[in-house]
Amino acid sequence: MFSVWTGNPQKSAVKWLSAVPRNLIMFRGGPPKVDHESVDHERAKEAWSTMLTNVQIRALKPQARPYKVPDTDGLFLLVQPTGALLWRFRFKVFGTERKLSLGTFPTVTLQQARKKRDEARAQLIDGIDPVQEKQQKRLEAELAAKTTFKLVAEEYIQKMEREGK
Repeated sequence: MFSVWTGNPQKSAVKWLSAVPRNLIMFRGGPPKVDHESVDHERAKEAWSTMLTNVQIRALKPQARPYKVPDTDGLFLLVQPTGALLWRFRFKVFGTERKLSLGTFPTVTLQQARKKRDEARAQLIDGIDPVQEKQQKRLEAELAAKTTFKLVAEEYIQKMEREGK
């Protein structure tokens, strides 16, 4: 009726764990670590640590869906299905991920994109959100343009009144 099991429980657990796929096993402290880093983390770290070159960028081809080609320190090139190459800088502010648009590839070169990324990182170090700073500058430019047009229009109206037209 009852069978007596005389095997070693540790060897049995190891045998069972090796038979089950790793992604189906739930571990208390998360997935097993290899040298304090997970294998997937290492693979991602290697992919994001390689620097792009102009030759690699010019060889990129559009696909059915947009995809990212990483550079370093959060800078990446977004390849659109239309063939557009867009520079983006990914960063976190107060735990929220944000993305800053830096321009298109032929207009903004690789060196210019890296320089803009470094400037945005310096703003982050100073406690300034680069996205809000960019929006603020754009609003100020629009306001300055409207103010300039308003001044020119008022001067024109005054001139016409003086001339009696």
